[in-house]
Amino acid sequence: TYDYTLRDTATHTQISQGFKPNTTNTCTKVRLWLKKIGAPAGNINIVIQTDSSGVPSGTPVANGTSANVNVATLSTSYGLITFTFTTNPSLTSGTQYHIVLQGSFAISDTVYITWGADNYDVIFTDGSMSAYDGVTWTTDILYDACFELYITNGAKGNDGVALWDFSSKNMLLGI
Repeated sequence: TYDYTLRDTATHTQISQGFKPNTTNTCTKVRLWLKKIGAPAGNINIVIQTDSSGVPSGTPVANGTSANVNVATLSTSYGLITFTFTTNPSLTSGTQYHIVLQGSFAISDTVYITWGADNYDVIFTDGSMSAYDGVTWTTDILYDACFELYITNGAKGNDGVALWDFSSKNMLLGI
């Protein structure tokens, strides 16, 4: 697992992972593979945004902003962190979206969050990771974030396309 950092530098004020659902319906929750470094104080949340040339557009889908998660509840070891919505957003099959992770804590090179990503053998054809510096999104095709996305009536394992080496990674990537 590669540690893809959030708020450790000004070039990572937000980070994202692109995806395309195979099912048109509502998203009930999203789980990200996260851990904390040091003891950040504040909240994190996700926003499901539309696409603009392969990076997040800055425009969330209707109801696409999750409830806050207190970063103090994160462990210093990776774990799946659940993000829920007050009203579940609707997603359209085959449409490019981005899960944008953002935080309300200060930028620090000793106190930050990491989103586990694969930089070795995962091929995820439905989107890339990106980092935001406060002005511009930069695509990072070397990494694919570990995440789960739950869609009402979506068939398990059938809402995204990813190839992974489950035996060596012992983790799941995709939606």
